[in-house]
Amino acid sequence: MAEQSLYKVQNKKAKKDEIKLVEKRDDIGKSMHVFLLGPDAEAQETLGFLAKRFDDMDDSRPDDEWDIRLKQYNADLVWREDGLANTNLPIEFATIRNKIADLQSSKTIVDLLPTEPEDVYKKDLMRDIWDFVWAEGDTEKEITKLWYGALIFGLAWWFEGLHKETWTRYEAESQTNGKVVGKPMTQTRSWLRGKAMDIRDVWIDSVPDISDATDCFIREGDLSKDALKGLLSDPNFNKEQVEAFIASAAPQSAGEHGSRSSYVFQTREELEDTGENKYTLLHYYNREKGIYIVTDDNFQFILREGVNPYPHGDLPISPLIDNPRYEELYGKGECELLENTKYERNIIRNQIIDAARMSNTMNLAVGENIAFEDSELVGGVMRVWNFQGNLGDTQFLKPPGQDSSLFNVEELLRG
Repeated sequence: MAEQSLYKVQNKKAKKDEIKLVEKRDDIGKSMHVFLLGPDAEAQETLGFLAKRFDDMDDSRPDDEWDIRLKQYNADLVWREDGLANTNLPIEFATIRNKIADLQSSKTIVDLLPTEPEDVYKKDLMRDIWDFVWAEGDTEKEITKLWYGALIFGLAWWFEGLHKETWTRYEAESQTNGKVVGKPMTQTRSWLRGKAMDIRDVWIDSVPDISDATDCFIREGDLSKDALKGLLSDPNFNKEQVEAFIASAAPQSAGEHGSRSSYVFQTREELEDTGENKYTLLHYYNREKGIYIVTDDNFQFILREGVNPYPHGDLPISPLIDNPRYEELYGKGECELLENTKYERNIIRNQIIDAARMSNTMNLAVGENIAFEDSELVGGVMRVWNFQGNLGDTQFLKPPGQDSSLFNVEELLRG
């Protein structure tokens, strides 16, 4: 058995947060280093480093803004108790859908051209491989999701990495007694896949340019216990730590770090439904050190330590920014750009509705000695004014006229 190796956090002569490669393990392959859990003190220091980096990245994320932008896009109508108008025009929704339609009208096409006559066959083969991966990965759908994220939030994340898919199918098998049963056949396949990430599932180094980012966290949620047990057969994972995590972790662990950013857009029903047998992992990538670590969302277990599995050595995510800000990574989306205009249009539209309601209201003045039933009034009365005096009869008061200038202002904003 090959000698066990580990990442040590050097805190004597090096900086506290510097993680250094000590030695490599040759039985996994020339390009893969696997790190097994070292002494408790070293493991705790590594986990402490990861927790601190996570907190720093989490503090730099505009989580509250994302909640606001999503509500703008949905444009839900909220009724006011005082009965006044509360129109919420779906301007952002319409604008983003129109932009998506324009983007989808120009379909993404990748063309392969042979450079030599003997490359024609290779080109056709590569074309088939490309079409297969494109279709299997639902790439068109993922690109559309990427556009939606950028237009709503100002930034969307694209992940490109190795996708592994395992499934079980059943083949008919005849037994000696003639009975036909289903024999389970487990199959696994993997390929390079690109997909749009939920903006809430990515934490990135706080830098204005992605090319300067040193490290990042990617959250992988909704994992079943069977999926975690599948890690036990992966030689890159620490079997003891995986078993300890399975034994001690609660489904959808709601620890200090896991719950901090996982509830941003959840409904009350989603918060109450913890999702039994669902677990969350955090994948940490460090570009400068070439480190890849998998831990739980409470930073209690190091399930895997190794080098970045991708030959390019960079972080496996890249941003799509709608409208860049100056010296900031997170951009401006359509919802933020339209916020002020929508506010003005909503206010003016509500004023028009309220003014129309006032203009159509009948005001009935009655004397103090006059009594009547509502059913006696044709059309109903919205306001009844009682006063003292000698007036022995009722009198209708002229309603206020509606100011047409509000319509002119709304037309200007619409243009």
